[in-house]
Formats: sequence, C-alpha cells, structure tokens
Amino acid sequence: MTEEQIILRSDQKALLEASILRNEEGKPCRCDPITCSSKPLAKDAKTVVIVGGAYSSIKTAEALVGNGLRINIVQANSFVERQVAACFFLANPDCHKQALFALESEWLPDVSYIVGEVISLDEQRVTLRGGATVDFDACVLAVGWTCSLIKPRLGISRASREAEVEEAGAAIRSAKSVVVVGAGPVGVELAEQIRDVVLPETRVTLLCRSGVLPNFNKKTQEQSKKCLKRANIEILFDEIAGEIATSLSPGHYKLQSGAVIQADVLLPAFGTLQTSFLDPELLDGKGQVIVNEWMQCPGHPKLFAVGCNNLNKFRSLEENKSQAQTAATA
Repeated sequence: MTEEQIILRSDQKALLEASILRNEEGKPCRCDPITCSSKPLAKDAKTVVIVGGAYSSIKTAEALVGNGLRINIVQANSFVERQVAACFFLANPDCHKQALFALESEWLPDVSYIVGEVISLDEQRVTLRGGATVDFDACVLAVGWTCSLIKPRLGISRASREAEVEEAGAAIRSAKSVVVVGAGPVGVELAEQIRDVVLPETRVTLLCRSGVLPNFNKKTQEQSKKCLKRANIEILFDEIAGEIATSLSPGHYKLQSGAVIQADVLLPAFGTLQTSFLDPELLDGKGQVIVNEWMQCPGHPKLFAVGCNNLNKFRSLEENKSQAQTAATA
C-alpha cells in the first residue's frame, strides 16, 4: 500500500484538511482530491466533478471510469449509511451501527473523493462550505433527496448521527402517540416499524394528503391499507397547515381541515431534493434540475444532472442507473 493510500484510510477530517490548498493568509482557496487511483492520467485529462455520494453518483462514476477522465466525487458526509434500513434502525437504534460504514470502504477504484458540502457552483467550479473550491471541465449533479432523520444531514459527523438516531429511537419507544407524515413507501414502512416497538396502547397515525402509496396501482394501495388496519395504524387523510418539521417532544398541530392533532413524536417521511444551493434558473417549480435528453442543463453545457432532474418520473434505481449511463456518453 502506498503512502497516498494510507492517507486515504485516515481520519476524514484530516483527509479534507490535507486536500485543501491555502493562500498566503491561510484561507482555503482550492481543494485538490486525494485518490488511490492506480492508473496514471494524462496531464491534460479532463476533470469531471460529481456532486453527491449515493447511488446516482456511484453509477455515474462507474460509467465514466476507463475513459481517461479525472473523476472527483464530492460528498458531504465522511461515512456511508444504508438507507434501505433507515426505517428499521430508527425504531431499533441498537441496530444502527450495522448500517454504518467508513467512507473508504465504499471507494471506487480510479475515482477521487473529497469530503465537503457544496454550497454553490458556477460554470467552472464548485465551492465548499469553508471556502475551498474544486475546478471542473464538467459537473454532474447527483445530489438526491433529503428527509429529516430518515437520512443524515449534510455535513453531520458519524458520532452526531449515531446520537440523533439513539435519541429518536428512545422518543419513539416512550411515546403515547406518534404521527408519521406522508404515506409513500417510506412513510408506510416507518409506521409499521414503529408499531412493532411501541406499546399496544400507543396511537400510531399515518397522515397523508393524497392516499396511501399514491404512485402505486389500486390493488397495492388496498392491500397496504388492509395491512395498516390490521396493525392498528390509523390513516388520516389531511395535512398539517404550515411548515412540517421533525419533533421528538409533545405538541399539537393544526390541520388543513381545521382539526388539531396531538403527537408526542412527529416524523416527516417525505423527501425533498437537495438542490436549494443551485441557481433558481436551473430548477423547475419542484426543485428538479431542468435537463435535456442527454441529462444536460440547457444553456449550461458543462452541467448535467442524474437522479434529481425533471425527467426522473419514479426515482427508481434502474431509472437513475439509466440516466447515469446517458450522461456519461454525452
């Protein structure tokens, strides 16, 4: 193992510090990635920056590797968390560590990594929180979505993430009433996982405005509603008036119907795209990046988007993989 590879397996904060170039005043001016690549690249190799570290980012990098490109993945967190297990470990926090992995254990060969939160970008570079920048010849936005507690916040440390999951699990198990907001696949699973760990007399409510599993067929919707009823999970067709935020302490919430619902724990289970750092002209009304059939932003030839764009109908893994392959050939 080379000295460079050893650096890659060290503390992630040290990794980021080592990759930041500073000016004479000691302020960050540019961020150069550290990589364990085994194949040398030409000095004039083009640089592709991929913003995001989840499935869409990985599939985009895999499609680009081997084409003589310098590939940099910029992601906000220094650890990997298996999101497929999120609903389970929120209700069973003792199992959370089994879903956590060191970032370096997931690294792709011949891909460079930078740990940092992107706060802005222009046609030539992305800027990280703290001021460091990463230049590119092309940039692929693969930022995915966020959901309070279901996914870790951008930039949160592993220790802080473990602590907030532990706190949430304790609050859920001691609650007399839990309200899950949103009845898509995540909301339905989360409500069922919570029902399994709370007391029989605890009230578990699934609050939804457009029905249970609204993007699924009628048969699946009806089967899901029957399962929820058997599990003693109440379905309430309404929505909270105003902003919705996670709460692990008792509160009362006014609904659009005028009714008021009480909850010891309130858990939003719907996602929002992590595109708020982008120029509004790049986005549609839903916060999706506007792209053409090549996943390219019109009027911005160096910018692409995979998995977070206006062509992504269902945000399935297969659809994201297909988009990644299309962007890689553009």
